[in-house]
Amino acid sequence: MCDAEHPARCIDLRRTDGAEIRNVRLRGMGERCMNGDSFPYTKFGPLPMPQPDAIGITFTGGSNLPVARYDNIHATGFGQAFQAGGEHVVCCDCLASFNLYGWTFGNYAFGTSHGAADNHPIVLVNCGDEQSVHLPLFAKCGDDGGAIHGMQSVTMVGFNIERVGSHVIGGQLGDLMRETIPGTWRGKIEYTWQPAWHATNSVEHRLWESDGSGSGFETVNLAHRRVGTSEERHRYAPHLGQTYFDTDLGKLLVCTDAAKRLWVDAMGNPAK
Repeated sequence: MCDAEHPARCIDLRRTDGAEIRNVRLRGMGERCMNGDSFPYTKFGPLPMPQPDAIGITFTGGSNLPVARYDNIHATGFGQAFQAGGEHVVCCDCLASFNLYGWTFGNYAFGTSHGAADNHPIVLVNCGDEQSVHLPLFAKCGDDGGAIHGMQSVTMVGFNIERVGSHVIGGQLGDLMRETIPGTWRGKIEYTWQPAWHATNSVEHRLWESDGSGSGFETVNLAHRRVGTSEERHRYAPHLGQTYFDTDLGKLLVCTDAAKRLWVDAMGNPAK
């Protein structure tokens, strides 16, 4: 599209079923690109803040029976690059870059007037979110158009995050991953986080907002080791339920409060 400063959708699949979309490049700043702008999109000054309802692609509308598959899609410069939803969804090699939100889940009206179901899994493999202002947002899921809320699973395998405050639109980082109703989604997220140019993956960055969001997920920072010293463990930003065998203490520990970095042993005793 010409720009992302007005509500618009490049691809709208809400009234479809069994979609299979492959090898697509979506840009929300088409006019700049047609005039020679390219990564990191600074030739004509900073990118303007996208309108939240400028959408790259909106997925199917729920209660979809065949698998919906999205392969090798790259979306740049939108308010929401991937507006994900529906059921039986598989995304492979899909990347969001330089957006307000790279990924949102269930953040649109379900596709049927009687209220569709969004219960069955959504799976992302080797997908990513780079230089978005906000990390992924989890909105509504469940049955009867969201009237019965919760428990849909999202699995992310090898999800990559790259965020540098000076490079996101507006120059300031926004929200971490969050749920609009904290604790109601389920799933497993395996990720790495590159915090700067020419940097290794971080062990120190929290993924979820500390409002109860993500408490129904198993979250794994792939840069964390599962066995190591106390000193190494203290550098980690752990996730709720994460386990770690501390070789200095000789104990298997579990994180019970990610925001406070609280670890306990098998008897529930706090570990230093």
